[in-house]
Amino acid sequence: MAAGTVIRFVYALKFQGWTRAPDQLAWELLLDEARSTGLRYDQLVHYPHEGGSIVLSLLALLLTPLVRSAGLPSLVLAALLFDTAARAAAIAVARRVFGGGAALTYALFSVFSLPLLLPWSVLGFGLHAASGIWPIVFLLFTHVGLGTRRRAALFGAFVALAIVFSYEDLALVPAALVLVVLEARGARGAAGRRVMLGFAASCAGLLSLHLLVRVTVPTGFLLQPHGPLSVRGLDFLSPPLGDLLSLWRRVFSHTLPGATQLPALAGLGKESLRVGFVLVAAGGVLLAILRRETRRAAALGALVLVTWLLLYAASPLFGPRRDFDDFIYYRHLAFILPLLSLLALAGFSARRHALRLGALVLIATSIAAGVNALRDVKASVPNDTSTGWVLAHKLGHDPDRLIRLLEVGGPRRRDLVFGYGWGYAAALFETADATSPAGLAGVERVRRVAALVPVELRGAFGEGIRFAFGPGITPRLDPRVLELILRALPAEVHAAG
Repeated sequence: MAAGTVIRFVYALKFQGWTRAPDQLAWELLLDEARSTGLRYDQLVHYPHEGGSIVLSLLALLLTPLVRSAGLPSLVLAALLFDTAARAAAIAVARRVFGGGAALTYALFSVFSLPLLLPWSVLGFGLHAASGIWPIVFLLFTHVGLGTRRRAALFGAFVALAIVFSYEDLALVPAALVLVVLEARGARGAAGRRVMLGFAASCAGLLSLHLLVRVTVPTGFLLQPHGPLSVRGLDFLSPPLGDLLSLWRRVFSHTLPGATQLPALAGLGKESLRVGFVLVAAGGVLLAILRRETRRAAALGALVLVTWLLLYAASPLFGPRRDFDDFIYYRHLAFILPLLSLLALAGFSARRHALRLGALVLIATSIAAGVNALRDVKASVPNDTSTGWVLAHKLGHDPDRLIRLLEVGGPRRRDLVFGYGWGYAAALFETADATSPAGLAGVERVRRVAALVPVELRGAFGEGIRFAFGPGITPRLDPRVLELILRALPAEVHAAG
């Protein structure tokens, strides 16, 4: 455990990935605001579909005294601490469900894990890697069973809280329902009905409470209309069946292997090594399913894996591109790689000596790839303009507060204001044109915000607005709106022309 934490700490110091993570930079600024002006709910919850950000925010605030000595931002320290606890919990679950051999092999594997997971273990935004612990804890319930209403209610609470932590954990629901039905059938009669009732009542009750909080307690992002189940305002309507089949094939054949982020090693090209790793891992999962003692846990764990991959392929979060090959493009798959690795290692570790070689192959690949990643990592380039974009979307309804945040931003003020202009334009005019009431109201709102921007920074605000309407920038905005905005803005905004 300690070795893995030290490696991630060193990686974070060398990588400084938070500097290119606008969501995390914006979140960190809001925590700085909390330290100076007092705590607010929208500082703790970055996105409303990721309640787990409350946990990381509170950890970050508690770790504030260590920031200067550690040389890392508070959210990075919080992510590192959470990752350490998650790895410890995963090893404990492996020991309880699959035995000491599986726990030992997973502990060795998790020292470096996979190259994709190294950066995400020290980055808090997205919560994809942080959420990966809940499918592993789910395996514990498949092992201990749900024989009583109290235990079934505890399981229902676990599923609900996992979903509240991040909506990605909705992938647990099919496997959870299968487990509840199996347990209810085993209990039979009134006892079986009590199991189902206990699960349903606790799960539905906590999820209802979450939705009530979400619709009544503001978390920001009020410039655009979002429903109570919205995830960044994206449309999750499924594409046609033919497209779905193509997307599913793409996820299983290309995206999952690519997400390992394995480099070329030992004379093998990276594509061959990535596909080989996934095939070996799939073989380990199959062995775990075939073993009678671990069949239920492995099969239901595999169902979580497949469910998540299918949902991901059908969602707007998935973009089947081959020209992207970095940790940000594959970020969502940080959610399932720990579960895949654990199930595979569990399958190999319980077999005869020849088959245990599969576990050694996975561990050796992890170590070699991890050493390579640690050696070749380069410091990231700061991305403060996009940080301003995020803040404009989250707090654009409260421009006075946005301007006050510039006092926290320090030397980054100009880039933040550029992002404010870009973010305001993107949020207000994504669906509004120059002739619509919403478009005209948006122009007036931008004019009022520009008047609040310090005079010496208004040129940067105007540059950000122009950038939002530029070629190749998404969303595509009506250029006629830009003409209306520029006529309405103060002269200082045109200074950078």
